[in-house]
Amino acid sequence: MQYWVLAAAAAHPELLDWTDNIRNLEGLVAARVIPAVTGEFLAGTYRDFRRRVHRLTLEGRPARVPPAEVEPARSQLRELWEATLGSDAPLV
Repeated sequence: MQYWVLAAAAAHPELLDWTDNIRNLEGLVAARVIPAVTGEFLAGTYRDFRRRVHRLTLEGRPARVPPAEVEPARSQLRELWEATLGSDAPLV
């Protein structure tokens, strides 16, 4: 997401108005940098992951979401990453 914001900021300086992920995604969709379906998927995935991390924290457990719980989203995110940055781009 930050890649898209920075790549499109010259043409859409309004993308730099916010620093939080959800509003950045909304701005990217509004500026038509990414399709609405992509923005909705990323925002929903982000909210779900944050919800899981918060729940674990409140339970006094390590804030590490088991990979198996998020595998479907993880696979879609990998596909999106590769489509955007290429399959040679390292996952961080």
